[in-house]
Amino acid sequence: MSDWKTVRIGDIADVFDGPHATPSKTSSGPWFLGIGSLSRGRIDLAESAHLSHEDFARWTRRVVPQEGDLLFSYETRLGEAAPMPANLQACLGRRMGLLRPKRHVVDPRFLSYVYLSPEFQEVISQRSIRGATVDRIPLIDLPNWEVRIAPLSEQDAIASVLSSLDDKIALQQRVSRLIIDLMKCRYAGYGADQAEVCIADIAEVFDGPHATPAKTLSGPWFLSISSLDGGRLALDESAHLSDEDFQRWTRRVIPREGDLLFSYETRLGEAALMPPGVRACLGRRMALLRPRDGWVGPRVLLQAFLSATFQRTIQQRAVRGATVDRIPLTELPNWPIPIPTGDSTELEELLADLDRLAVQQDREIEALVRLRDALLPKLMSGEIRVREAEKIVEAAV
Repeated sequence: MSDWKTVRIGDIADVFDGPHATPSKTSSGPWFLGIGSLSRGRIDLAESAHLSHEDFARWTRRVVPQEGDLLFSYETRLGEAAPMPANLQACLGRRMGLLRPKRHVVDPRFLSYVYLSPEFQEVISQRSIRGATVDRIPLIDLPNWEVRIAPLSEQDAIASVLSSLDDKIALQQRVSRLIIDLMKCRYAGYGADQAEVCIADIAEVFDGPHATPAKTLSGPWFLSISSLDGGRLALDESAHLSDEDFQRWTRRVIPREGDLLFSYETRLGEAALMPPGVRACLGRRMALLRPRDGWVGPRVLLQAFLSATFQRTIQQRAVRGATVDRIPLTELPNWPIPIPTGDSTELEELLADLDRLAVQQDREIEALVRLRDALLPKLMSGEIRVREAEKIVEAAV
């Protein structure tokens, strides 16, 4: 580590920020990358929107993101960052900035791992400006923040080791999404034998607390709407709370296995099932549907909720607010939802088999993420050398 050196961000990268407004969304065209597009060090297009080519020209006057740039959030989700992939026409969204690496001194992949390392995450935490509503990274000061970098050859070696894990994670995530898509297709195959019923006939509706408790390092989970990820529950997007707060925050309802969790404000239409063995409470803007015995299985109910028919119902019946849209929970029980007629036991069992495959994928992804997150600080600090890390990664992938 003696050949590592401390440099300013401005010495190794140029800093750009995105526009301070949001364009109209379109069904196709270039991508508009918002802070929701940053997911575990990767760009997640499922959380991104499109804009027109005309707006793209206006929204890229400051900078056009290119392969190797490091995109990051400078407000709200501080610490989140992801490298810009190849062959992607996109512009920065609000609260987004990018670092354009000076490649003669820093490897773009290495820069992303430096940014995501615990050492630099602590710098972000210490030097961010605390606001009344959101915290932010002062972009005018960011070029003067310091980081430690290795010689280029070692940068490449470290980045290659960590990238191999990230590539494996990305592959497993694609497989997981394919399984989820297959579940939707299986449900859609029953379209000819569906009937619309009132939600109240097949499920009870419960909402969560209207406040946020203090976070803790361990304990029960406090689920957030960002943990609802395409039909899956991503616990790494949630926080912990104390046992005392858990007792207070579950006075209305304690989520249990098979409950359908959903967002009734902002991310309308997102939902996931409560998995087994998880002790958690609902977060703000979250509610749940609890299937009534003998009516419909939880996985069938989830697919009904995610179906195009019910998603249209949500868009048509949601209450439009000045800042956020919401599902009126007092009216939701009377909304129609498409449910297979007759006995749906076979469909529930088929979806359960696919769900088990998806859960297996999730566990493998979590194990790879834990390994990457464990190796990252050790490689950056010199606690572990590249050759040793390579052997560990080879055994894992």
